[in-house]
Amino acid sequence: VLGSVAGVVHPMLGRVLVWPVGLGVRWVDLVATWSSRVPLGPLDAWSVAVVVAAVALVVAARRRRPGVGPGPAPGPDGSLRPGAAHRAGRRGRHRIPGSAAVVTAVVLVVAATSPRGVAEGRHRLSRGAALEVDGSGIRTVLLASGADPLDVLDALWRDGVHRVDRIVAPDGSTAGEAVAAHHRAERVVPRR
Repeated sequence: VLGSVAGVVHPMLGRVLVWPVGLGVRWVDLVATWSSRVPLGPLDAWSVAVVVAAVALVVAARRRRPGVGPGPAPGPDGSLRPGAAHRAGRRGRHRIPGSAAVVTAVVLVVAATSPRGVAEGRHRLSRGAALEVDGSGIRTVLLASGADPLDVLDALWRDGVHRVDRIVAPDGSTAGEAVAAHHRAERVVPRR
């Protein structure tokens, strides 16, 4: 509201006041665009459990790092009392170092959330849409004239298909245009 009122008073004042809002909107757009291209499918219960376990592992490792926390108090001359260094080393010996926990957590999360491969053959996506994978791994989406764009994109996402090489759709197919825009695939109009 303030930007609109300021814009009536003087256009430059309005631009200055809404400039931070524009930065925020561009940031949200950038994050949404980047996130939509990350090859993740829907998370099932197993994947969620693995992600939660990975986060718990990192949190536990960060809370119990060796050498962190109360240790032996130095004496008046600054040196540790005899045996204190040995006890301090023994205290952190059986804990997972933070870097090993982070690496383990990353491996677990990637394994749990990475898309599954699509087998060779023809797979039904939704009404009026199918995915055909040939022996060389080329993925072709076959669309009928009545295919719904959102249903097709949702089915591709649910099936873990993040790469489409070719789309065969009738001329003017909105589903064909949507899949081509989202997957940057070559569009082919079928011969009649």
